[in-house]
Amino acid sequence: MKVRIIWERIQDGESDVTEYDGHYKTINDSEHISFCEDENKIKHLLKASRDALKWTRSVEAGDDSFSTDMSFAGGKTERMDYVTPHGMIPMDIATRKYELSRQENGLPHIQLEYVLEQDGKPVSEYKADIRVKR
Repeated sequence: MKVRIIWERIQDGESDVTEYDGHYKTINDSEHISFCEDENKIKHLLKASRDALKWTRSVEAGDDSFSTDMSFAGGKTERMDYVTPHGMIPMDIATRKYELSRQENGLPHIQLEYVLEQDGKPVSEYKADIRVKR
């Protein structure tokens, strides 16, 4: 199903609301949301279940392509390798809040708050409010 994704991101006190055209489907007990940005150079796939969110971010940069897999679960810290054209950056994702619920239209609503950390120190804080609409 084609959908509109409304993503509100709050980083370091600054709020940014972006809307994306994307696709939504349910596979087994998982909500799959996919969308692209930057003229389809950056592709996102969110797989949301009751307990966790798996997010794959794939980037095409000229002849190169790379992807980063991130996992979010309330109250947990996960290690990830943030992949860039210049190499991998080891980081931790400290999830403060992850909540998957249903909107009145029956489509998913994801609330996510997390901190990116490097060497045990916060790099930046994010809040995402992701809503799917027809």
